[in-house]
This record gives sequence, structure tokens and C-alpha cells, in this order.
Amino acid sequence: MDDSQLKRIFEEFLQGFSSLCISTVDEEGWPSISYAPFVVDENRSYYVFLSDLAKHTSCLRESGKASVMFIEDEVTSKQIFARTRVVFQCDVMEMKPSLESTVQILEMMQSRFGELMSTLRSLPDFHLFRLKPLGGSFVMGFGKAYTISGEKMDLLEHVKIKKNL
Repeated sequence: MDDSQLKRIFEEFLQGFSSLCISTVDEEGWPSISYAPFVVDENRSYYVFLSDLAKHTSCLRESGKASVMFIEDEVTSKQIFARTRVVFQCDVMEMKPSLESTVQILEMMQSRFGELMSTLRSLPDFHLFRLKPLGGSFVMGFGKAYTISGEKMDLLEHVKIKKNL
């Protein structure tokens, strides 16, 4: 498979999702995983709109870090041990409600997810977070693992096993 085919498969895979899995660590070091609907910008930053009632909201504020994962549905997977997946390690920033960019992102979310966003936007406990990937991995099966890098997280490099001599 050449680089352009790999990139096309990678981009098409990511376009198939409306929500992401989000992993955080709390102040006691306990990992926590959940999910959230998202929108993505042209620089591949992901935006999630979260309630203060969600445990991962406080974890994101405290650590400023998260992992996100997109994973192939078990039903469509040919091999349960090798499901296609993308994982990003992200820096996290809470967006200020008064910024024009925050309003634009929330409008994108409303367009994508419908009228429920109007209700959520009116609630004082909901906040917009930007998850900016710093690096990641793309796994398509056994022996098909790639690191993800680049300003727009669009550079894929095959991971090779290092042999001990």
C-alpha cells in the first residue's frame, strides 16, 4: 500500500465517527474513560462540550491532558484482537465562552447534533474543551501499526519491531 492509499484509509476511518472515547486520570491517579460527541476543525483539534457533572470534566481541567480513541465497531471487525483504531495523546484547553471561536465551534456542534445543543448551551454547567493532538497511533491490524505526527496529525510512519541483537 502506498502513502496516498494509507492516508485515504486513515481519513475515511476518522470521518466515520460522531463521538470519541476519552481517557483521563484523576487527582488520585485513577484512570477514567468515557465518550463524548465531537466536532473537529481543519487543524484536527477535537472539541467536546462537557458537563461539570461528568468526572472527566474536572480531570481535564486539572491535568490538561487526555487520550482519545476511535475504534472499529466489534460487529464489523474481521478480527477482535486487531480492530482498526486511532489513538491521540492530546493537550486540553477549556475554551472561554465569550470568544468568537467558541461560539463558532458551538454552532458547528449545533449543526451536527441538532436542537439538543440549544438546550445544552443554555445550561451553566456545560463547557467547551479543545483537545489538540500532539501525536498518536493508527492500527489497522497485525503488523499494520503507524505513528501519527505532523502539525495536522496527517503524517503516518510504519512502526517496525526492533530486534535485540
